[in-house]
Amino acid sequence: MKKLTLSALLAASACAPFAVHAADGTINITGSVISASCVPSAGGNPTTTVNLDPAPANELVVSGATAAKRKTFNISVSNCLSGTAKAYFESTNANVDATTGNLKNTATAGAATNVQVAIYRGDTKLDLSKTNAVQDTTAGVALTSDGAATPKYSGDLTYSAGYAATGMATGGTVSTSITYVIDNS
Repeated sequence: MKKLTLSALLAASACAPFAVHAADGTINITGSVISASCVPSAGGNPTTTVNLDPAPANELVVSGATAAKRKTFNISVSNCLSGTAKAYFESTNANVDATTGNLKNTATAGAATNVQVAIYRGDTKLDLSKTNAVQDTTAGVALTSDGAATPKYSGDLTYSAGYAATGMATGGTVSTSITYVIDNS
């Protein structure tokens, strides 16, 4: 019986894993859980196209000049947890010019030269090269409550886009894009 017990003990210990290596390092993992964001849609879809009206090159003759007409667009939000919201445009986007804070013209064939696109909230031009808190220091847009016991809010965030010169513009096409996030804090 002793031989059987000793044999069983030796067999069991042979199957047990042994720690033969010492730890070489540690991985620390951190994070946070944030409240659910608003559900955005620009023109019914999170991705939309803003078609700027043609502008005469003679409105864009010197760096910093802007075309008289801008095109307004809305980003509709719903299911928001608080009563205000605003959009922040991604400053790390490759299309953002770090000097002007505008969007670079990425059109290739037949592209206009010395022309960028500026984004505005009201009459304030947003500096897209800045981080969220610095990009738009105005208060968020007031949203409408659904009136439920635990209310959800919805509404439209209104922005506009327009041509901005970086020098004497030449005629041609303009194309660019930017991603955005919704702040509903």
